[in-house]
Amino acid sequence: MKMIEKRKKLQKEKNKIPKILVVDKDKDVLKTAKKILSSKGYKVFCERDEKKAVKKLVKENVDIIIFDVETPDVDGVSMLEKVKQLLPQVEVIITAIKTKTALFSTFAPENVFSFIQKPFEPHELVSLVNKAYERKLFIKKIFDLEQIDKHKDELLSFISHELKTPIMVITNAAELILWEISRPKQSF
Repeated sequence: MKMIEKRKKLQKEKNKIPKILVVDKDKDVLKTAKKILSSKGYKVFCERDEKKAVKKLVKENVDIIIFDVETPDVDGVSMLEKVKQLLPQVEVIITAIKTKTALFSTFAPENVFSFIQKPFEPHELVSLVNKAYERKLFIKKIFDLEQIDKHKDELLSFISHELKTPIMVITNAAELILWEISRPKQSF
């Protein structure tokens, strides 16, 4: 029963529209990113400040967040910590005018999928988002397979126990019968 439910859930997730949250101070960047990514089938939310972005992140359960670490009122490191604390499975893409090398020293690579330097080309953004979403699906699939493996082990343990019980009863009964047959008959 659980396997059927999991399969239905996986199918539902497979058909869902990926959600992206873009956080940037520049309205033009937000507008452009939304236009580019929406045209590729993504549902895109845009925010200009950290508090609204965090609320939107949780409310919409986004798959990918793209944020500019140079946005005023956004502390990139604390924003990343909040994002990973609230939604650890979200993929993070950081944008900035700085070079990627400068950003690598500030952010832990295990928390960030990638960096993209502004201004960026549309194909570059789409490619990065596609790869981030593929990675998210891959990680989800691994998690689901681990869960299935865990359920399989539990089922095998249960089946093994359930088979041992009747076998033990039969074995004990057979031993009792053999003992009865092999013992000397007493006459009274």
